[in-house]
Formats: sequence, C-alpha cells, structure tokens
Amino acid sequence: MKYFVNFIILFSTFSAYNQTGNSKISMAILNVNRNVDATINGKVMFTIKPNQDFIYNFNGQTAYIQNKESGYIADSLVKETNKPFFKFKCSKSILKIAKDNELNEACSKLNIKIQPIIDSIYFNKSESYFIKYWKLRPYMDGAAAEMYYDVLFNLINALDDPKLNHILSNQNESFLKDICQIITSEEVTWPINKIDEYYRSYYPKSWLIIKKYK
Repeated sequence: MKYFVNFIILFSTFSAYNQTGNSKISMAILNVNRNVDATINGKVMFTIKPNQDFIYNFNGQTAYIQNKESGYIADSLVKETNKPFFKFKCSKSILKIAKDNELNEACSKLNIKIQPIIDSIYFNKSESYFIKYWKLRPYMDGAAAEMYYDVLFNLINALDDPKLNHILSNQNESFLKDICQIITSEEVTWPINKIDEYYRSYYPKSWLIIKKYK
C-alpha cells in the first residue's frame, strides 16, 4: 500500500510537470536547522534532517529521498544546492506491488505473476527476468503503463553498471534502439531530468551503448 500511495504522488506530479522546461528540479537541502516531515494527505512518509540531500521538484513541492520515497514539503523550507543528482537506491518496499494496483491487475490478465519477476531482478539481479519484464511493455497502457515505467527505472537503479552493461551488450540492434530510447525518456526517469548526466555518472559503461541508440 505504501508503494501505491507513493505512486499517486509520483503520478500526479509527473502528469502536471512531465516536461523538463516546466519543472524546476534540483538537489536541495533544508534551509532550516530542524527536522522536517514530508507528508502525503497528512501522513508522514519520511523525515528529512538538516544537511540531508534530497531531490526537490519546486513546481510540485515534492521531495524525493535516495530510496525513491516521496512526499510534500513547502518550498519555503528548501534550499537549492545544484549538486549532481544522487543515484537512487530503491528499497524493497518501493517495489512491493499491491494486489489491487494496476500493474498487478494488467499482468494477472496475462496470467503472469509480476512480483516474482520483480523480486528476481531486485534480489538476484537476474538478467533473464529483466528481459522478461521489458517484454511486458507492449501490454501495458493507461495507469498500468505509468506503474510499469516507474518500476522499470527502480529496477534499473537496483542494478549496477556492469550488470546493466552486460544485459545491453547481449541484445540485438532492434532491441537496443527500443529500450535505450525508452529508458532515457523523462516518462521513465522522473523526477530525474538531467538524464544523460545521470546515466553517464552512474552507468558509464552502459552509457556508451545507451547514447548510441537513444
């Protein structure tokens, strides 16, 4: 349920500000010397401490911490730092898919259990299951597609550069043109909007392939 609630804020922020030019997004810290709670609908999602780095969408007043959780913080409490974006390190709770969420329902219609696929990628860094997850994309639309893309970026961030590079290196050109264009779109990488910089910094070997086909 926590994943579903977090996705609602991600989806609403993404829908309203999905164009880079319409959003001011940067690394930030608090400009007050006290802890600040990030909330959704009055519920505290996490607490940010003084001098803690986080990503902030000034248009949506949304903070994202390194495990990819998100919540509202008033922009009056935020100071932009212009540091490079940190690499997301998604927690397993972020990738726990509720039975009633749209991604799970879409996969159930295909007689596919999505959680074991996600778990195999997250815990075992399974290349074959990453490809299996990718091949579900044509069957996703509407809210299920939004969920699919959000999970896709979380799964990429669960992999290190050698693993992602190995996956990409063993695919044909048609596959690479498709996946590299998708994973460098803001639809997938939200709230990261300096997408090339992100992959170049954290996936340097993979980036040599990605930049060729994106």
